[in-house]
Amino acid sequence: MKTVQTHQFDSVVIGAGITGLAMALSLAECGNKVAIVDQRLTPPTVDESEEYDTRIYALNENSVALLKKLDVWKYCDQQRIQPITAMKVFGDKTGQLDFNAKDKSIENDSLGVIIESRQLINILYKKTSHHPNIKYLLGLSIEGTDVIERLRVVSLSGGLQLYCRLLVASDGLFSPTRSIVGIKETITEYDHFAVVANYQSDQDHYGVAKQWFLSNGDILALLPLPDNIVSLVWSTQKDNASYLSGINEDKRIKEILSKVGYGIGRLKEVTRPHVFPLRLIRVNPIFLNRFILCGDAAHGVHPMAGQGLNLGLADVSTFMELITNKQTTIDIGEYSLLSSYSRRRVESVTLMQALTHSLYVGFHVNTPWISWVRNTGMNIINGLPGLKKLLLKQAGHA
Repeated sequence: MKTVQTHQFDSVVIGAGITGLAMALSLAECGNKVAIVDQRLTPPTVDESEEYDTRIYALNENSVALLKKLDVWKYCDQQRIQPITAMKVFGDKTGQLDFNAKDKSIENDSLGVIIESRQLINILYKKTSHHPNIKYLLGLSIEGTDVIERLRVVSLSGGLQLYCRLLVASDGLFSPTRSIVGIKETITEYDHFAVVANYQSDQDHYGVAKQWFLSNGDILALLPLPDNIVSLVWSTQKDNASYLSGINEDKRIKEILSKVGYGIGRLKEVTRPHVFPLRLIRVNPIFLNRFILCGDAAHGVHPMAGQGLNLGLADVSTFMELITNKQTTIDIGEYSLLSSYSRRRVESVTLMQALTHSLYVGFHVNTPWISWVRNTGMNIINGLPGLKKLLLKQAGHA
């Protein structure tokens, strides 16, 4: 007969990505005993390299504030972090939007920062692995879960059972935990793939992020990194993504310049391109009895606005705010708390998903009058400082 080992925690977090680690650290900092479960056999660290990571994130002020609160930010290598001083968005004709840090409704010297994924993963792992309230359970996967009285029971591979007051699933877009608890998702497969790579420019980018909505429906962004390196994120159809990733460096650079013009300097490729599919994922509900979803397990958006990780970290900061606002000791799995978390997050996520999906669809319609409307609309918004401040405020608090 198989022996079942049981352990009890305040919370169990499934998934050791950035959002899962941030949630685990936040819960532990509030005095909760936390288990981090991940099916990988090795810790979630990434080899450090002088070469810039192709997986980068644009963090808004809310995300940076959370990382500072968790005592993570001060350990980040500031020499490898690039503040965004301005952003220029170009329509497929004459439309243009310009955002500057001075346009923000609060004092801040940037619109956000660009940071490599591996920096966050490595620092969060170091913080969590040395935290007295956190235990790692690696090489294990969730096989089932149920609620008994006021505890959730989590059955793991290897005959391990965990009892906790709250189960958190942060195990990715295709979350196995989400499927196990019976929550359904609606997936919209975009006909686009993202091509990402890094380039050295001989021209100073001055911290300006640039994005082009092209007439064929493609969306191309060049995001600034330190040392005048720019990160390419090109949303394009699958056949073109395969073509771009398969040709040599010189041809690839010519393709980029043919789309954006020659105002970005001479480019030299410093990392080979990577390609991944783009999807919109809507999930409802994002909570059950003593269970919540967060990060990519709770939502997926088009990367055009750079808000994917910001939405996940906002999940964490929202839940922490709800806990710390309580005047007395609370049960972190109580229904009213999880319901409040869901209500607040669904509103923000739905707004961002609607915005990015509408832009994606809108720029795929190539009739002359629709093109005129969207480009004219961009120019009108560009002349309304109050509206631009509102848009920046929303982006800063995903």
